[in-house]
Amino acid sequence: MKPAMEFFKLAGRYNHAIRLGFEKNMDYDVVNYALESPNKRHTLLAARKFEAKNSLEHAVRLYQNCGEIKRALELCFKAVPPMFDRMKEVAKSLNDKTDPMTLKACSKFFMEHQQYEKAMELCISSGSYDQALDMAEQYKITLTETMAEDMTTKKKERGEKGYREHNAKRRKLLTRIAALAQMQGEFNIATKKYAEAGNSKEAMVSLLQSGDTKRIITFAGLCRKKECFILAANYLQQVDDLHEKPDIVKTIIMFYTKGRSFKQLSRFYNAVAEFEMNEFRDYDKALDKMQKAVKYMHDRQKDKDGHMGFTKAPKNKDELASLKQYQEKLAHVAEFVKAKKMVGENPAVMISICEGLLKKPKIELYLRVGDILALMVEYYDHQKLYPDAMRCIQQMQLTWKLELSVYLENTMLQRIHEKTGQKYSAGRDSKEADSDSDEIEDDVMEEEVISEED
Repeated sequence: MKPAMEFFKLAGRYNHAIRLGFEKNMDYDVVNYALESPNKRHTLLAARKFEAKNSLEHAVRLYQNCGEIKRALELCFKAVPPMFDRMKEVAKSLNDKTDPMTLKACSKFFMEHQQYEKAMELCISSGSYDQALDMAEQYKITLTETMAEDMTTKKKERGEKGYREHNAKRRKLLTRIAALAQMQGEFNIATKKYAEAGNSKEAMVSLLQSGDTKRIITFAGLCRKKECFILAANYLQQVDDLHEKPDIVKTIIMFYTKGRSFKQLSRFYNAVAEFEMNEFRDYDKALDKMQKAVKYMHDRQKDKDGHMGFTKAPKNKDELASLKQYQEKLAHVAEFVKAKKMVGENPAVMISICEGLLKKPKIELYLRVGDILALMVEYYDHQKLYPDAMRCIQQMQLTWKLELSVYLENTMLQRIHEKTGQKYSAGRDSKEADSDSDEIEDDVMEEEVISEED
């Protein structure tokens, strides 16, 4: 029977091939011939016969092929259970020229069956983007990247008919898509759509929420907007273990510089100086960073030669207060750097500087007191002036409540204690000692209670 149907096809008599296929219940062959027929009337007649025999899957496919979209959707509704997936495929044939009543009926059917996501996809397929977004907002439908892309219309070039109106409408739609994605936590979608809408700042804000450091740096570099540079730099300061990531530190400095946010750059240099002292005990680098912190806390003004420079005291009271604090800190750091250099050249000057720094009011706000005393201890130990070294160690413990092992090597501490007739237990700080004494007191109290009961 199949050869006969092929001969009818070769002769262009698709209607006879279709009729013969129906007579012999060769449904799949009928569908293929009906789809191949250049005469859509043959396709329509085949669709009606399939509908009559309740082969709705085939009927829907053929109705869709011959342009009878409304009837195809009606059969999708009629099927038991409803053919939601097939309806989605049919919906792709819909456009803004489709009968509004058909669109409304289809969407209503989906809504009645609580198939909200499919209803939304239908609206997207038919170009009803605002309606689709309304559904997403009302029924909490998560926006996917595919949905967002399907709702993104092509931008018209300058000079094309109606390009202004079209592009304005496009920007408005993209902004709405981005806002919804951002609200749902789909930050990558939001970033992309804000960027396509030309809103770099909102794109950066959304990207910051994603926490993707690599993309944040890349995006800031690509958009080259001052506000984006500053937002990115602000975010990067919150990166964990920043002091161990010199590349990030350099990027922050670069972004603040490009964003011309010099006061924030000044504050960051101060922060860098802090972790150079606290984490690495590198006072030379700290001095360099504090010099820059002081420089950029000044306002810019022209010198006598007409060159711009950071030489003017800021008018803002808070900034002026920061400047004075940074200048004082810079002076202290510079003094300590000088003291370190004097160890070999003129130890007496070193001792004098260190003792002078320790007498400064609130010196602990600017320098690590332990580093000052440790410098003196190391010198006295090297010179075998053990009583002087012990005096500084006791000052660290009693006056400043410092943990010795943070600043000095245990071997040195052991040696100094032995030479001065003192006992030293390596690795035990004051907190541990306090804890031990508390435990001893608790044990004594327990023994006293027990003895009283006896």
